[in-house]
This record gives sequence, structure tokens and C-alpha cells, in this order.
Amino acid sequence: MTPAGRGALWAALRLVLVLAALAAFAAWWRQQLEPDFRLERRLRLLPGRAEAPEAPVDLGGRLLSAHAIPCGRTLEFDVQVPGDDPLLRFFDGHITAHPELAVRLLAADGSARELEAHPTTENAWTQRRIPLPASAGERITIQLAARDGAGRPGLGAVLVADVVLESGGRGVDETVIAVASRAAERDLLSDHLTELVLAPGTRESRRIGVEGPQALPLEDGQPFLAHVDLVPPGARLDFVLHLGQPWLDAPPGAARVEVLAGEQVLATVDARLPDPAARSHGLSASVDLASFAGQPLDLALLRAGAPALWVGVRELSLSVPYAVPRRRFVAGQGRNVLLVVVDSLRGERLGCAGWETAATPVIDGLAARGGRWTRVLAPSSWSLPNVASLLTGVSPLTHGLGVLPRVRLSAALPTLAQSAALGGYTTACFSATPVSGPQHGLDRGFELAEVARLPADALAGRALDWLEDASQFEWFLMLHVRDPSFPHEPSIQDVRALKGGPPAALVERLRALDSRPGAAEALALELGTRYDAELAGVDRALGRITDWLAARDLLHSTLVVVVGSSGEEFFEHGGRLHGQTLWDEVVTVPLVMCGPGIRGPAGRAFVEDEPISLMDVTRLLGEYGHLLARTGMHGRLPPPFGPRLPEPVFHAVLRPLPTVTTADLDASRTRRWLRLFDHVTGRESLYDQPADPGSLHDLLSDATLDPERRAAVRLEADALAASHAEWVRSSLLLSAAQAEPAGERPP
Repeated sequence: MTPAGRGALWAALRLVLVLAALAAFAAWWRQQLEPDFRLERRLRLLPGRAEAPEAPVDLGGRLLSAHAIPCGRTLEFDVQVPGDDPLLRFFDGHITAHPELAVRLLAADGSARELEAHPTTENAWTQRRIPLPASAGERITIQLAARDGAGRPGLGAVLVADVVLESGGRGVDETVIAVASRAAERDLLSDHLTELVLAPGTRESRRIGVEGPQALPLEDGQPFLAHVDLVPPGARLDFVLHLGQPWLDAPPGAARVEVLAGEQVLATVDARLPDPAARSHGLSASVDLASFAGQPLDLALLRAGAPALWVGVRELSLSVPYAVPRRRFVAGQGRNVLLVVVDSLRGERLGCAGWETAATPVIDGLAARGGRWTRVLAPSSWSLPNVASLLTGVSPLTHGLGVLPRVRLSAALPTLAQSAALGGYTTACFSATPVSGPQHGLDRGFELAEVARLPADALAGRALDWLEDASQFEWFLMLHVRDPSFPHEPSIQDVRALKGGPPAALVERLRALDSRPGAAEALALELGTRYDAELAGVDRALGRITDWLAARDLLHSTLVVVVGSSGEEFFEHGGRLHGQTLWDEVVTVPLVMCGPGIRGPAGRAFVEDEPISLMDVTRLLGEYGHLLARTGMHGRLPPPFGPRLPEPVFHAVLRPLPTVTTADLDASRTRRWLRLFDHVTGRESLYDQPADPGSLHDLLSDATLDPERRAAVRLEADALAASHAEWVRSSLLLSAAQAEPAGERPP
């Protein structure tokens, strides 16, 4: 190179260095002026309706997960713009018929605007970047409409992949730094001098021969009065009514309950039993008291009509909104919580549990850094009641979800997310199942709750998008994945990650069930390889999050919890899946925890085989996640952090629900015994689990036992039945289970 060339090169290099220094100084100066400024934000968008599920599509040798939009159809994305100067970025293409794509923007005021319409490329992906005329914090709807080349519905479909909203500047989620939540301000029922009575029995209480929950009866024409000295801003009156037949064949009729402020009628509740067969029922309602803010208020509940119908008040409280400032994350002091709930998770299928073909290095690594419990006993055998118990810390007989139809979570039961929000955490939930969404009220306390039937890897991507902004605060993040659930459809990548085919022991066990040539191998492919590969996909998705945390030095400050919502039966007792039985393989799930404070004796990792309850996990989350928890009220602090009880008793329930299950079962367990009772057939069975690990030999039906042994077995069964009845009674005293929202009952 000539001297002149070298001089030009050095001049160019110096110019680049000067420009880079100027850019760095400009960014530093902008940071001083606006400390919350962020240069760029990326938010991956999910459609508001599941009309076009994602599937891998190969166009021109490039594989992307894409939505297929048939011509004449529209894909919608509802989003709050996170920052300034938003830009919509996506890839589109098509295979046949040459369709085009129109991009429209619907503003919050209802106005619509077409931003762009363009033809798509055949058998190739094309990236689009479209500026959006919207401001930070604005709620908008983006429409991607497919049509033929003449702008009409026609043949073909547009393929759309990787839809992302990019923005810069200060984000709305940073300028609004308060967590909105509601909390009970005052219990108006406990202020009253009138003594509560036991209401007419519920279905559960009648089974064990006790009365129903405690309530204050409302007599016809005699109002229940309550006084509020000063109504707080934004206050609501929340109440739960209990209805019942005081005697058999009493004519129920329909009562009317009015909520009065002086002479003004604030609300009227139509109180009636849902059907003639119902002996009791519950209704919940909420009345806005905002117009009385700053004033004293005399309230009255007045009941009229249906003299033979028992009507009482079970809950009556004043709730107010709280705007809790989020806690900024401070390195070395802050605490985050990552809760991963996995449907259909069998504990023995983890590598750390010794499953020889498992590909779960991330979960195994978490267990090696903290510890794991091998026998967490869920209170039921399917997701809804179990997740509700995990998030509230009470039994299904108390919260009612998955035990009674048409029930939403009572406002009287705080969730882990609410406890986290009231403590200053920013909160989010990304779920692949509506179980943990707004349908049942389990989204309560989450600032962001997204439900989309996506694989774990896609949910992890959504969570990482959220963490990009949320990590400046202390956060509580829940992922609810369902990949190991039936049907098993793993990715090829996760199948290849396994350490060989199904274990020989599994194939031999299945061959004992079906000896036809090839039958055991085919079934082992499903129950072994495909199931294990889906669990490997969950592990890989979790690894994306833990790697992200480790790269930012956040992993050591994060409590990471992986727990199953239910197990899965693989023909151990002749059945398949879950939700129909209460065998150990269905209600026993693993728990892996690591993070601050999670170490065993002498500071080492631990493996705990003591049976514990899923409600104990709620207590662990409250204690070690630093959550303000009234949650975990049915749970204890389990070993190795709490004492070993001499002979704990664990319980489970499974009740018939339309389209879900026809089973009607109770179960009680100690370390040694398992008692099952079927309310449909009246059959009772008892199993000695150390002597009979598979629970295959019912001692109560064993005619070969001598009289002394038979009497001892009968004594054990009666003791477990009595403990189960006491558990039912104590659960019903706290019951918020029958709080169906008034006015939402189907005709």
C-alpha cells in the first residue's frame, strides 16, 4: 500500500473513532437528561384470536413459524404501544395464487386507516417495515388482511412470520411505575355484633354430616345495617350471599336482595337456586361506591320474597385500589421470582431423577444448585384446581375452582401475583392454557396476562420480550406450559436431543399389557420418546430464560421454581392421561427450586423424599420469594426448611364436572397408607404403599387376611376417613367456593 493510501486509511479510521465517540457521548448525555430513556424496544405480537395458529413454513429454503391468512380473512393484533416512533416489522410470502396483504390501523377512537397494501412474493420471505402513526401508551389494533390481486377475497393465503413492534425512546411501561391492585380495606361483617350461624349445608358438607359455611342470615323485611365513617376514593362494596333450602322439599322461589344507601337503591341481586336439585348456592356481587368518596355512608342489605329460601351474607367488605410503586432492582439486594408450571409432568422423567434417556440439563442444573422434592402431592388430578391451589394456598374445597361449575375465584382469596404486586413487584403471566387466564380469575394480580396455545419456546420468547423492560424492577413471572400434555407433538430438534430410544424397562412393562408384535414398541414411542422430547422442549425453553438472566448477572438473585400441575397415568392402573383418577402417578408431581436461600444442610443441594402438599409450595414461594402473603394458609413450611411432622395426612378430591370428568373420588395419604373412596360406586380401598409401591393390592377386599390383621386395616381406613372429613370441614369454614357472579348465571 502506498503512503498516500495508508494515510487515507488512517484518516478514515480516525473519523470512525471520532464519530463513535460522539455517538457514545450523545447517548450518555441523553441518559443524563432522561434516565429512563431506552434506545430500542422489540415486542413480538400474538394474534388476538387463534384463527391462524403458527406452524413451521419453508419458503425458499428458509424455515419460519408463520400464520397462514386465507384470502378474505384478517389477522388482528391488539397492543399497547410500548415506546416512541413505533415500527411494525414482519416477513410475508405465499405459495400459490399470488395474494396481496393490506396493513390497517384501528385507533382507540374507532377510526380505521389503511397504511399499506402490497403483493407478496411467491416461495420467498420478504421483510416489511411499516411506520405506525401512534404514540407511546396508545392502545391500537393492527390488522393484516389477505386478499387477491384485485383487492377481493379469493384463492390462496398469505403467510406472515415474526410479527414484531419496534419502538424507541421512553416507554410507557417506565413512566407509569405503579402496580394497580385492590385490597380489602375493611371487613364490615366482622364489625357487626350479630353472631354468625351455620348456613344450610353444601354438597360437600352434607357428605360428612355437617352444616354449611358461616353466614349472617337475612330476614324478610329486616335490613342488615353497616356504617362506613369515610368512604375511600375508588371504594367498592364486595359481598357474597349464601342461598339454601332450610328443609328438604322446601319451595325455594326467588328472593330479591337490595343494596341501599339511605333511600337510594345501589344494586339489586336476584337470589335463587340454579335448579330444583340444588340444596345450596352462592352468589357474589360488587357495587361501586366512588360517588360517595370522602363521605360517611350508611349501607343496608334488604331481603324480600321467597320466605322458604334461606338467604345469608357470607362476606361483606370494602375494597379499595392501591397504586404500589414498583421496586427498582438493585444489584446485590433485589429479588425476582420465576415460576414455571408444567402440565402433565411426571417426576421420574427428569435426568436428575435418574431417567436414562432424559434431556433436561437445565432443570437438572437448577436442582444441583438448589434442591428438589420428589413427592409433591397435588390436591386434585387436573390443572384448574391444582393451579388455583398453588396460586392461593388453599384447597379446592375452599376456592371451588374445578370442584363446582361456573365458579370464579373469590375476591376474598388473594393470589401469589396479588401478594407480589402489593409488595412492589412487577408481574406477568404467559400461559399456553386458559386455566390460568381471566376465565377463572386466576389472572388476578398480573399486570400482563397473556393466554395463547403456543409451545414453551414461543412462551419463553414472549417472556424475554417482557423481561427486556421489566428487569429494571423486581419482578414475578409465571410461565404455564402444557407441552408434555397429550397429544405429544415434539419438534425434531428435541427428539434428537434424547439419549437414545425408550428405556427397555418401559418397553417390557408395556409388553405385559399388550403382547401383539410391535404394539409395546409403538406405545413406548408415544409414552417414552415423544413425551420425553416434549419435556426436553420445555427444558430448552427454560434454558433460554436462565441463559438470559445469567448473561445479565440476574440468575443468582432470582428464585427459580419448576413444579408440575398434575402427573400423567401411563397405564399403571389401566388408564391413560389424567383427570379421572387419584392414583399416585397422577397426583404426584416434582418440584425443583434454586435461588437465594434454597440450600440444604451444610449449604449443599438436597433431594427431599418427604411427601409434601402443593399448598406447601405456595408457602415456600411466599417465604423465599419475599411475597407479602396471606397465601399459603393451608400450607406449612416443608422440610428441609421446616420440621418433619410425625405422621402427616394429605388429601385429594376429584368431582364430576361437565365435559371434564365423571369421577367422584376422595383420597387420603400418609407416608405409608393410601385410602381411596369412590362416591359413585361406594367402593373403599386401602393400600400399604411401602409393601405395595404400585398400589395394586387392596387390603380391604383381601379375604385372606386373618381377623386381627383385618381389624387393624379397618382401623387405619377409619382413621384416614375421619381425617378427610375434618379436612373437608375446615376447608368449608373458609369456603369461598360457591361465589358465582350475580347476573352471570345462564338461563
